[in-house]
Amino acid sequence: MADENNNDVEPDVQCDSPAPAYVTLSKPSNVSSKIWDFFKNPVFESDGKRSVDRENAVCTLCHKLIKNCKGTQNMWFHLERHHKFEYTKLKGRVSQQKSSATVSRVDLKSSSVDKTVTLTVDKPQTTIKELFDKKHKCYPSNSQKAVKITSAIGKFIVGDLQPLSVVDKPYFRQLLNIMDPLYTIPTRCYFADTVIPSMYTDIRAKVENKLKLLESIAITTDSWTSRACQSYLTVTVHGLDSGWNLHSCVVATRLLDISHTGINVGEALSSIIHEFDLQRPSGIAVVTDNAANMDIAAKTATLSPHVKCFAHTVNLACQKGVKVPELQNFLSKVRKIVTFFHKSTTATAALAAGQTTDKKHKLIHDVHTRWNSTYDMLERYVEQHENVTRILSSNDFRKNAKGLIPLTPDEVGELDKIMEVLAPLKGVTTAMCKATNATISLISVFRSKIMNAMQPNDCDSEVILAMKNAIRENFSKRYNSPEDVELFSRASALDPRFKSLPGLTNEERDELFAKIATKAEMIDIKVIANFS
Repeated sequence: MADENNNDVEPDVQCDSPAPAYVTLSKPSNVSSKIWDFFKNPVFESDGKRSVDRENAVCTLCHKLIKNCKGTQNMWFHLERHHKFEYTKLKGRVSQQKSSATVSRVDLKSSSVDKTVTLTVDKPQTTIKELFDKKHKCYPSNSQKAVKITSAIGKFIVGDLQPLSVVDKPYFRQLLNIMDPLYTIPTRCYFADTVIPSMYTDIRAKVENKLKLLESIAITTDSWTSRACQSYLTVTVHGLDSGWNLHSCVVATRLLDISHTGINVGEALSSIIHEFDLQRPSGIAVVTDNAANMDIAAKTATLSPHVKCFAHTVNLACQKGVKVPELQNFLSKVRKIVTFFHKSTTATAALAAGQTTDKKHKLIHDVHTRWNSTYDMLERYVEQHENVTRILSSNDFRKNAKGLIPLTPDEVGELDKIMEVLAPLKGVTTAMCKATNATISLISVFRSKIMNAMQPNDCDSEVILAMKNAIRENFSKRYNSPEDVELFSRASALDPRFKSLPGLTNEERDELFAKIATKAEMIDIKVIANFS
């Protein structure tokens, strides 16, 4: 008989024997080895009591008793010797499971107890040879192809206002890997510290070279607040080159974290003008909003003439018109209804279902700082009035829409007349905002038409009369200084569309053209030749 202490002897040679009578088999609940899929502990019954034999195990394939099964070695030997197919299959499963996990022991200095950390990965670790081969298959970082792709990613981040973290997104990296597996995308720090600053330097050099070619310059500027509650000042330059071609470019967006006094804003504008060398012998015109501090800022930066944005002026006047007390009853009803539909998904679905057109229109809520959004809200309500009334009066929504009263037919008719008054102002706002060329020649014409349109007549209702008076009163305070009148009239006279100047008398028109002719004679003959 072989020595029991000899490790070369197969442990289960002497252990394979028919299993003694047992009641049933039991699989241990606290084991993780896959070998227990083929073995269980026998359960015996003695004197009416059941006991589980944890020392031995029974093979569920051949029902032999395997002794000394506190460990799994004897069971593996038995399965390898007597059940080759099951052994090979089980070994393959265990090998695949082990290859998907890496176990490392971490010695924590703060504790005398060793802790085991298990890191699970989706695939086996890459070998050194594979890493070496992959590195030599990729584009070098300074190659023409890699530089071109990296530059395109930088333009994508800057041009589409994407966060720098987009380069770390798995699906973005997967997209680049599919498009070009040989390209290795740099880190976000490389884009932040190298790519984007380099782009800024190149573009700034091009802008500065273009600005040197502009003989006449005007700037537009405005302050705004970001979502992070930080205030910025943006300056855009517009100018004409020697060929009378119009150019526009944003030259600066600066953090303005100080008080927005006229002096502070003016000094910030002066700094930008000096930095980009924008000063011209003819001076610099500036366009701003109607804020009082911008008058002081323009004087501090010696910018002249100072023109107030016409679209902003129209917005201020119309806000006065839509805020008259006589109109608030209409607006209050419509806003409550719009709010209800925006909060109720079922009401929104019912509104869409009641529309026959392919393009489903939702109700629009206005923004108090933009008067044209109020016009859009009223226009959309009138369009969907029948659907809204049907939904609010139905049994399905009557309980939830309690307190919401749709406009009566008479009120809808009054609303139509109100929108007829506001429609020309909406057209003016849209035309000024969409224009891509200089619009100063439109100010005098549009102002005259708005003042005429806001004249009251006998058939005006109380609401419309109040609106017209508010708009006309606000507009009459603007663009009426002698300097503004002459500037805007001269611009309109030089525009072929408005040179007849219908808003002026014959004497005023002749006097204006005489001044223009005198000023033209003072212009250098070379400029006149280029113009011709």
